[in-house]
Amino acid sequence: MFDDLVEELRGPVRKNRLNFNQDTEEFSYQLIKPVSGHEIVTIKECDFNSKKALQKYKDNEGIDQSIKTISTYTDLTIEEVMQLKDRDINRINAVILSFLAQIAPGSK
Repeated sequence: MFDDLVEELRGPVRKNRLNFNQDTEEFSYQLIKPVSGHEIVTIKECDFNSKKALQKYKDNEGIDQSIKTISTYTDLTIEEVMQLKDRDINRINAVILSFLAQIAPGSK
């Protein structure tokens, strides 16, 4: 799984569409197609309460878990996340799963 996530991120890193700011410890990702004026999305660690709420999240509002996750870790609303292209969703999820949700090599 980890190798698949890394492979998903190689292209954006090579094309300079995905960057990491060491000072703020945030990722910036340039969207393939801008959404609601967002051309670049900031992907960052969320606070403990947000993580706790995400873990308890139920699909009772008809919103996919991955959409809620992206909204929690970025500056996008749920409505904006739902407008993203699949490739953007996959790459943002890869950053979250690889670096922020701390899925490490060998994890199941």
